[in-house]
Amino acid sequence: MVREDLFLTLGQNLRFDQKLSDSSTELAEVTVSGRRDPVMNADHTGANTTIQRETIERLPTLNRSFSDFTRLTPQASASGGFAGRSGGYNNVTIDGAVFNNSFGLSGNIGGQANAQPVSLDAIDQIQVSIAPFDVRQGSFTGAGINAVTRSGSNKFSGSIYGFYRDQTYLGEKVGDVTNPLANFNLKNFGFRVGGPIIKDKLFFFLNAEREQRQDPPGGNYAAFRGTTSPTVSQASGADLDILSNFLTSKYNFNPGPFEGYKLAQNSDKITAKLDWNISGNHRFNIKYNYLKSYRDVPPSGSGSISNRSQTQFGLPYYGAYYRINNNLNSIIAELNSTFGAKYSNNLTAGYLAGRDSRQSTLGSDIPLFPLVDIGNANGLSAANSRVTAPQTLTSFGYEPFSAFNVLNTDTYQFGDNFTAYLGKHNVTLGTYNEIYKFTNGFAPQYYGAYVYNSLQDFYASAATSDSPYGYNYAGGQFTPRTQAQ
Repeated sequence: MVREDLFLTLGQNLRFDQKLSDSSTELAEVTVSGRRDPVMNADHTGANTTIQRETIERLPTLNRSFSDFTRLTPQASASGGFAGRSGGYNNVTIDGAVFNNSFGLSGNIGGQANAQPVSLDAIDQIQVSIAPFDVRQGSFTGAGINAVTRSGSNKFSGSIYGFYRDQTYLGEKVGDVTNPLANFNLKNFGFRVGGPIIKDKLFFFLNAEREQRQDPPGGNYAAFRGTTSPTVSQASGADLDILSNFLTSKYNFNPGPFEGYKLAQNSDKITAKLDWNISGNHRFNIKYNYLKSYRDVPPSGSGSISNRSQTQFGLPYYGAYYRINNNLNSIIAELNSTFGAKYSNNLTAGYLAGRDSRQSTLGSDIPLFPLVDIGNANGLSAANSRVTAPQTLTSFGYEPFSAFNVLNTDTYQFGDNFTAYLGKHNVTLGTYNEIYKFTNGFAPQYYGAYVYNSLQDFYASAATSDSPYGYNYAGGQFTPRTQAQ
């Protein structure tokens, strides 16, 4: 009897039942025996969850991300961790090859730009292992997350897709209370195609996707122009207009808008794969992943009067924000071989190049201007009378931690596992190696960072000098700048 078209998911055991019936062949003796596997057996290597393609296609997902599906694991937490551990302790692999943010500034590759490194349309299955005792799985104390990418077959298949979402798709009313939502939009579109290059021999798969999003800044405050509401900041629109014009005329520096702007987010990703059936005993595949992503981020509040984000007390200029870039090029090769019925070998090798950097949201052609914080002291109106502690009225200039901020990560990996099937025992011998190379640039406050108690103090300082550098930071205090300095 021949059974064809059997497909197993990650970690699945196959129960192969056969029905015996009468035939014209005379059998001397037929012995049928069975046994019940115990809970702990050689095929059960620890608690795990497997999400198949059918589940990925049927379940709803807002972000089209791994985390929307890995949370199906009972031990998952909302933060991306498992079994009480932080998501930074997970080990993410693609087709068994490491795919981590090795420097650790975010939990995943592309995490700082809120980008998904691999399109969900390129994923065939996802497996989450909590505590496997398979010697080939490790390098984590949270969970091992392995995604298997799609492959081509003898039939051509493909799709073109697109998704769109904005504030009109969200509810803004609870009972009789209406909470207007800020305008945003998200566009996600791409395609995939796969098929044979040489039938039964060589196959290809290709997926490309772009995601674009625009959001208002956190809080979405507007400047105070005589009308108060929960979404109107106490920063005066008239004062900030005057300040903007002053910076443009005196220093030829345009700080950007202070209200009504959008924060951009973008990610482009490509997954390409070749599968080659070299012979009945040897199968080779090679995968390439590309990611180019960025996101606009509010300036860091470190060293500020209170913070530098939009609040009910102040509004920063858009030019004080920064853009984080998360880019990746990755190539991974795998060779699977069998030697008779008793031996097999799995060989993997790969290289990941991560290129992360930061820049001003106004681009690289603007004059380099120091970061300036201006407080709300000595300039509070009656509407601001409830303020009891100094707050940041506004911030403008080059974000203090973005100058020359770059992180280049090179990861080399090599692994080989040789397995012998010796009846009741399987023996695996192998090695796995990772080599990291980092180049990290960080020059905080390189272009200067200055603080003024009020707009009046800033204008008074500017009146005595053509330079915006009105105060120096020394010994934990800001002191007036002199010509000698």
